[in-house]
Amino acid sequence: MTSKEWRMMAPIFTITGLSRIILALLILTGLAHPRFESQLLAEPAIAPAATEVRIAEVRATEVQPEKAEPEKKMVEKIPAEAPRESVPSRAGPRGLQVALEASAYTCGLESTGKRPVDPGYCVTASGYRLRPGDKVVAMGKKYPFGTQVMIPGYGLATVRDRGSAISDRHVDLYFERLEDALRWGRRTVTVTVVFAGGKE
Repeated sequence: MTSKEWRMMAPIFTITGLSRIILALLILTGLAHPRFESQLLAEPAIAPAATEVRIAEVRATEVQPEKAEPEKKMVEKIPAEAPRESVPSRAGPRGLQVALEASAYTCGLESTGKRPVDPGYCVTASGYRLRPGDKVVAMGKKYPFGTQVMIPGYGLATVRDRGSAISDRHVDLYFERLEDALRWGRRTVTVTVVFAGGKE
């Protein structure tokens, strides 16, 4: 082949066509092998689709960080406060009802044997000085001073007095005026213990 012919064939020597030219020359000279020929003619191609699928598989197998479970709020149960028990008293439980004989007295001579000038006039066995409007009763030792009782027809009264003739089945009601005490007289009443008191 002359130099002129080589110059004419130079444009076809490209990067992609070089292998084809070499193969053609080898075929012409008889040196080409069918297997070698097939390898040269087959251009390696990278399938973009297959590559994308492979990348997707790799991404799918990436270890995802585990989401931390939200902390469970521990609610501390506060035990309910136990109801306070009332202190037992010799007067019995609050709300106790008992039928008693009820009489009436005043601070005067007819009830206490004392006059206004006498020491201890209108002073009860608990040391309480009686005043107008007081609701005070004398009851037996079963009912401590300070015990409050509800008496029908008299009202809410406080045990502040004792008496030699006053038993646990008897209640003596204080009245400021003699006529009110006489009007009361003697009767049976149902007394309700409102508050079981103690020592004053």
